Amino acid sequence: MERLGRYSRRGALLLLLVLGSGAWGVLSWLHRRIGSAFQMDFSAEPPREAFRFAFGGPPPAGVTNLRAAGMRGLGGASVWLRFQATDPTIRELTGSLKPQSAKEALEEQRGVQDFYLQHFDPEDRLRWRELYRIPQLQVHEVKRDTSGGYLQVFVDRPRGDVFVFVFGT
Repeated sequence: MERLGRYSRRGALLLLLVLGSGAWGVLSWLHRRIGSAFQMDFSAEPPREAFRFAFGGPPPAGVTNLRAAGMRGLGGASVWLRFQATDPTIRELTGSLKPQSAKEALEEQRGVQDFYLQHFDPEDRLRWRELYRIPQLQVHEVKRDTSGGYLQVFVDRPRGDVFVFVFGT
């Protein structure tokens, strides 16, 4: 009787292994077939799509030299934008956002920057590193959703340079 119990445990383990492998195979196949339909590589899309994702609408007339990088998928998004903007446009984009400490925001960005450069923009096309050399940086932040997502807008007003980071859904 004891021998039968040992075999049934082995059989159950083997069955679990087979079913688990099969489920993994099916999920991998589904991801390859339809997963890409839910993902967007903002580096490969027109930058206005990333702007629309970040701000909920098209770029206003005062936005020029718009560049974007990042990814949006089922698990959320990490999107980086950089553009030039006129002062009235900057006021329009940051008007409802709460100011944040530049020092605190830059400390948060240091870890994110390494991830960004490694995975989304190894050539640093957006020149994100320049963010750390802006002497009078203004930072605005807003929570986008209840899952911890947020939008940060970094502004160099004298030069009209705007850096945007979006994290979340």
